[in-house]
Amino acid sequence: MGEEDRRCKRSAGPNRWRCGEKASPEKSYCDKHLAQQDKPSQRKKESLMCHQCQRSDKSVVVCCSNCNRKRYCYECLEKWYPGKTKEEVAIACPFCCGNCNCKACLREVLVVKPRHKELDVTVKLRQLYYLLHKTLPVLRHIHNEQRSELEIESNIRGVQLKEIDITRYKLDKKERLYCDNCNTSIVDYHRSCPNPSCSYDLCLTCCRELREGHQPGGSEAETSQQQFVEKAYSQVIDGDGYISVPRKRHRCESQEAPASNDSKAYMSCHFPDWKVNADGSIPCPPKERGGCGTAKLELRRNFKANWVMKLLQNAEDLTSNCRFPNVDYSQGCSTCQSNVSGGNNNIVSNVRLAAFREKSNDNFLFCPDAFDMANDETNHFQIHWMRGEPVIVRNVLDKTSGLSWEPMVMWRAFRETGGNVKFKDETRSVKAIDCLDWC
Repeated sequence: MGEEDRRCKRSAGPNRWRCGEKASPEKSYCDKHLAQQDKPSQRKKESLMCHQCQRSDKSVVVCCSNCNRKRYCYECLEKWYPGKTKEEVAIACPFCCGNCNCKACLREVLVVKPRHKELDVTVKLRQLYYLLHKTLPVLRHIHNEQRSELEIESNIRGVQLKEIDITRYKLDKKERLYCDNCNTSIVDYHRSCPNPSCSYDLCLTCCRELREGHQPGGSEAETSQQQFVEKAYSQVIDGDGYISVPRKRHRCESQEAPASNDSKAYMSCHFPDWKVNADGSIPCPPKERGGCGTAKLELRRNFKANWVMKLLQNAEDLTSNCRFPNVDYSQGCSTCQSNVSGGNNNIVSNVRLAAFREKSNDNFLFCPDAFDMANDETNHFQIHWMRGEPVIVRNVLDKTSGLSWEPMVMWRAFRETGGNVKFKDETRSVKAIDCLDWC
């Protein structure tokens, strides 16, 4: 090895290209530069930047002893990780635990690995057959409802119709069609207004109720009447807080309503009626009800002809050879009753006392543990679920990734508030979903 090759490979400074000292044996650098390399830099040693808020002006931070890189200030720990103590963070920080909810970590693409074991193919297939078996009554109801509406349409037109004769409305893949009267999702058959400026859609259930003389949609359709009353109520109220009732035809003087409730009742009585025509056809509702009031609602379909009938036949063929146990759900769960009466502390933990009704067999609720649920627990769960009983599953959050379900944390996960962000108003707003209105 030449003399040049034995020299230290570090730079000697801005005016010299290479250090003139000899490298240590079996090393590339001299003793001086080796010591500098092993010694942590002053900047890294004194860094107090919090990983959560990215600020370095915090006086006290907790350093992680697991990674020796991340730090969290006291304020961020109290605000975003109230369930963690400072000692726990010092042992393993949220970043090391995989549940850091800072802005950068929340927007990383995470690969979620399934933690549960794959079910046996036979067990999985039997569960799918069970689900398909339980959907048969729904499919039969949809099929019978559509067949009945097709017969009514045949009587209206005076000719025998088939499904292929009904005009098909093609939906986009992400488009959802719902009833404008009761907000229920429409599967296939429905009636729609042919007026391009209206396009009012009505489900078959509301069509049937309207022909029976009932308020179509029940309580779910009271919103149109309520909006009509509120709109009229806001228009006729005067500056003094009195409500002026519209003038009568043969009188010139106006009348003042004594109370707001009476005025609302007066206006609700003037809510326009919606009736079926003599031939069974349904007119588009008046404008106060959301329609145009001029055209007749025409029968439409969303899928191919006989799609529901073929789906029903296939489901019946697949489940024809399946035999499911007939359980009397009205008598309560025998498993829970035997567990409570047996006095086994291990098993009693799977039930929770919810009421003290005398001579009742449903004072306890099924309360399984998420970690100890086996395949046979599915049948036990079905017994309680079919009876309409709530089931409390314990320790569910312990099986998740540990991320916070706090609304502010989830909001920060997808909003954009930077200076270069387009449509700032849209990125700062959140679209809420009414879970009680799912259908």
